[in-house]
Amino acid sequence: MLTGGGCGCQSLGPAVDFRALGIGRILSGAFRRARAAEKRGELREAARGYLEAGEPALAAAALVGEAERSPSFEAKLTALLEARRVAPEDGLRRELDVRLGRLVLRDSTLRGALSAEERRRLAEAAERLEAAGEMRDAADAWQLLGRTQELLRCLEAAGDIERLEPLLDAEAEKSRAALKVRSLLADHRVHRASGERTKALALLREAARVAPDDASIRDMVREMEGRVLVGQVVRLRVADRDVVVVGKLPLVLGRGDADVAVRGASVSRRHAEIGVDGDQLLVRDLASRNGTLIGGVPVRGEVRLGGRVLVGLGDDSAVECQAGRASDGRPFVHVEVARGLDRGMRVLACAGRVPLPDTQAELAFENGPALVAVRPALLSLRVEDEELGVARVELLRGDVVRVGDKRVEVLG
Repeated sequence: MLTGGGCGCQSLGPAVDFRALGIGRILSGAFRRARAAEKRGELREAARGYLEAGEPALAAAALVGEAERSPSFEAKLTALLEARRVAPEDGLRRELDVRLGRLVLRDSTLRGALSAEERRRLAEAAERLEAAGEMRDAADAWQLLGRTQELLRCLEAAGDIERLEPLLDAEAEKSRAALKVRSLLADHRVHRASGERTKALALLREAARVAPDDASIRDMVREMEGRVLVGQVVRLRVADRDVVVVGKLPLVLGRGDADVAVRGASVSRRHAEIGVDGDQLLVRDLASRNGTLIGGVPVRGEVRLGGRVLVGLGDDSAVECQAGRASDGRPFVHVEVARGLDRGMRVLACAGRVPLPDTQAELAFENGPALVAVRPALLSLRVEDEELGVARVELLRGDVVRVGDKRVEVLG
């Protein structure tokens, strides 16, 4: 058995008696000094003496004794590593590898969460244990590190069927889940590129459900959800000009809580409502602070007007409004900011589907607050710097769509 010389310390595990291996004593002064140091309990001094006397096995035994009586993990580890370094035979080094591996494994188990350096040290211990044939201990170390393939290898070598079978079942389930996730992501990319964004998002959410620990998929879900257009108002840039498309009538103009935001010091949060009846505009003031003005006269209640009408929103902002009809006869309202911070901004409002200005396309608002569809005569969608021909696109914020020769950017 490997002992700690004459220190009388309790052994950490199976040991080898170096002096039973037939290694002769060298009755030199260095040897006698080493024996005397060992009797005094000065085991490091004894190890140095044994090495000087040409007795590395006895030096290693003294260092093992130093490890056994040391109170701290670091001191034990240092002494055992020194013993491993001076051990003269492979068999002895293998025994010391087992001691080292078990020492680190026990410490790592007690610590729980491990730093990068502690994980490196435990991986080294696992390799020592595995090389020494201590497969169950090696398996425990690999399990602490979360190294599944190494764990399975050691359990198989140890014949530990009880632990091996559930792990194999879990790995098989993990493989099936990974295959399903790859399929879901592939389908997601196809639907996203073809304009079917609602379906693409549903597939992405399903992939996140199947692989809840995959941070990259969670990030993809958040990115796509952040681009979803909710409600029936969309801001576009058509041929370098901003257009707000509203899929309902009447629409509310105001500074904040409104369908279309019109900035201005005199504009209330919900300032005025613009509707249509036949070919006439319906203008209603919504109890605004500075009044809704037509021809400089404040509106009382609701007024009906024909043709192109300039509607003042307080003193510093005004919009020009006109009623019209889509190609299928549905009424729509065209609004353009004529005065104020948003001068030049255009607004098109129509219930359900709205003609897209300067194109042969229309925006379709389907099933209330949902993604917006584009139904063009000729449409291409730019996805990751590649233009793809599609017949219908459910828009996301940030999309770039080309309708004929017109570039349409989705602002929000």
